[in-house]
Amino acid sequence: MAKIEPLSRDQASDEQRRVGDPIFDVRGGDYGGPFGVLLHYPELAEHADHYGTFVRQGATLPKRLSELVIAMTARHWSARYEWSAHYPQALSHGLDPKPLEAIRTRAHPDFAQEDEEIVYDYVTELYANRGISDDVHTRATNAFGEAGVIGIVAIAGWYTSVALVCNAFAVTVTDAAPPPLPD
Repeated sequence: MAKIEPLSRDQASDEQRRVGDPIFDVRGGDYGGPFGVLLHYPELAEHADHYGTFVRQGATLPKRLSELVIAMTARHWSARYEWSAHYPQALSHGLDPKPLEAIRTRAHPDFAQEDEEIVYDYVTELYANRGISDDVHTRATNAFGEAGVIGIVAIAGWYTSVALVCNAFAVTVTDAAPPPLPD
């Protein structure tokens, strides 16, 4: 059960609708998910949307690699809503379901593409060690440039925020299509 119920459009104040309508017009549907909760604090929701949209739409990484970072972040935080929202997007942007299944079950994935392995190693080390070794950083910087590695960290940071909102307030997962995250 949600600890803070997402707002519906009918319940929203004028300020909440001013902020929320453009967010949900792009995402589709009613005020659900993490933004349905964040709209209880409309100023924060507005700033979060701008940052999240920038990180999500930024061109530093191909969408396939961005979705890999998001999948790893969802798994790291056991964020079921985030996983269910992004699993289909990861597939549609070209990630193979086998590495996603390995991530879901906390197994080490086998990647067909080297860039995916580099991202995986970078994010894994970031979460495990709260930092990046010189070797992993150099490998990622050589592959993606400085803007690319900053992008990896920004995506992980943004989706960590989303995961924390979803987990703290027990945001309900409405799509049961992807395989669920185990505990």
